[in-house]
Amino acid sequence: MTVFDDLYAMQARLRRAGNRYSYRDLVLWLRAELMMADLVAEEVVANTGLPTKNFVVGVKHPKSIVRRLVNHDTTPKIYAAYSITGIVRELDPSTKKRLLKENVEYRRRLNRLGAIVFDPGTLDDRILVNQVLEHKGPRPGLVTIHRSKRWPYSLGRGTEAPILSDPLDAFPIQIPHIEAFVLKTTPQPTPHRPYSDIDALITQIDLRYVSQANFVTVWRPFCRGRYSSGCFWEAKIAADLGKKAVAFCPSEDLEVMSSESRPLNDKWPSEVRLIEQEKEFWSQVHDIWNAERESLSKRSVC
Repeated sequence: MTVFDDLYAMQARLRRAGNRYSYRDLVLWLRAELMMADLVAEEVVANTGLPTKNFVVGVKHPKSIVRRLVNHDTTPKIYAAYSITGIVRELDPSTKKRLLKENVEYRRRLNRLGAIVFDPGTLDDRILVNQVLEHKGPRPGLVTIHRSKRWPYSLGRGTEAPILSDPLDAFPIQIPHIEAFVLKTTPQPTPHRPYSDIDALITQIDLRYVSQANFVTVWRPFCRGRYSSGCFWEAKIAADLGKKAVAFCPSEDLEVMSSESRPLNDKWPSEVRLIEQEKEFWSQVHDIWNAERESLSKRSVC
C-alpha cells in the first residue's frame, strides 16, 4: 500500500525538519514513489507467485478504509466520483451549503455500506493554483491560501476520521506567485504531456482510484448545470475498463445546463446511466454492491 499526502502538507512537515523542497520537487518525488511501489509489487508477483497488488491511498481517507483494505479481500471497492467545480463555483451561499452537505452525505453513505471507498477529495492540491488560473503571466509576491479553501475531507469521528489530518502549521499556505503559475502552466502542450504538473498529478491519482475500484458511482456530474470534466473522464474510463458505473443527475442539474456543458453531456458514455431519482440511484448502488460482494466471495472460495 502506497500512502501519500497533499503536497502542501508534505512541504509543511519537510520545512519543519529544515528541508526546503519546491512543490515541483515533491510532484516528481511522489510520481517516482508510486512507480517504484508498483515495480516492487510486480517483482513480488514474479518471484513468489503471490497475487500482490499495490493500492494507492491518500492519507485523508477514513481510517476504516485502510483496515478494510488490509483485512477484507472480499470487500467491494468503490470510486466515489463527484463534481467539486459545481459546488465551488456556486454563487448562492445557501445553495452552496446545501450542495456541500449533500455531497458529504453521499460520501458518508458509501463508506457506511462497509465498502472500501476511494475519494478524490482526499487530495486537493488544486488549491495551490486556483488563485492564478486566469493569470497570463507570473508576478512578484506571494499567493496566500487559507484553510477554508481546502475541500472538506473529513466524514466524521472514530473510524470515519481521516488517517492523518493536515499539520497545524500547513495553513495559511504562502507560495510565490511564480511557483504557483509554473505549476498550473503547460508551456508547450503535446499529446504526451497535455497537462500541467498539478493537473497531471491529480488526474493520475483519480484514474488510479478508478482502476483500483470494482465499480464507480458518480454524484451530480453536471452539478447546477456546470460540467465536470473529471467526472466525465472517470465515467468514460470506468466504461472502457468494463466496470459497472451509475450516476445521479437530478432534473435540477439538467434543466439549467449551460451551453458549454451540453457537448460533454452529448458525449457522456451510454454505459453509465444518468439517473434522475436519488432513491433509484441508491437502489442501483446497493444492487451492484451486493452483486460485487457475492462475486468476490465466490472468487475467494475458488
